[in-house]
Amino acid sequence: MQQEVKLLIKLQAVDLEVKHIQDKKEEGPKGLRHIEKMAKEQEEELNSFLEKQEELKQKKRGKETELEDEIAHLKKCQGKLMAVKTNREYQALLKEIEEIKKANRKREDEIVVVMEDIERLENEIKEKQEGLSKIKEEISIEKGKLDSLFRKHDKELAKFEENRKTMVKDIPAELLKRYDFLRSKRNGLAVVGVLNAVCLGCHMNIPPQLYNELLKEKKIIYCPSCQRIIYYQDVPKAANEKG
Repeated sequence: MQQEVKLLIKLQAVDLEVKHIQDKKEEGPKGLRHIEKMAKEQEEELNSFLEKQEELKQKKRGKETELEDEIAHLKKCQGKLMAVKTNREYQALLKEIEEIKKANRKREDEIVVVMEDIERLENEIKEKQEGLSKIKEEISIEKGKLDSLFRKHDKELAKFEENRKTMVKDIPAELLKRYDFLRSKRNGLAVVGVLNAVCLGCHMNIPPQLYNELLKEKKIIYCPSCQRIIYYQDVPKAANEKG
């Protein structure tokens, strides 16, 4: 096998490790994003409950104000009873007083219903706040885990990147450029073996004449189907070599 191809195979092993680590770094935050989405939904629901709570409190204050005004009105009417001069006026005033009392009892009942709604909502708000607090705690823990994991990944990447810098020095610039291009287009796999005249990258047959050239190992050969750099492989060994 040509020395340049051997170097590319070693370089590819490093690049595949780098890709694997980078994929893990991208995959890591998915769980965090899911938890953050849950937190956002909980916050929106909590804000909705808090708005509803404020509406109910305003409603309660409004009804209490109405009740206070009508109680004052009732007292005023009751104070007039001793001053009326005719039975007709007296009966009319009694009727008005009774209607005020009836309306006030209704207002009191309505206030009780609103208070019960507020109490029920407050319990739901408390549950939401506790749930949100737990989710935020989970987010904090997950972020800590990710930070630790990323530091580990970054150290690994730095080591591989340093190795890569040393390795590429011995590879011709044009060949390296072609390798990097193929790597970007072939899911990180630019160099593959050929077993029994079959490319292990795309699993297509290599033409006999080209296969004979490959066996001579005198020049860089590219698969006519997938354009990958190919080399003769007498036994299958690369589990990663698939299309």
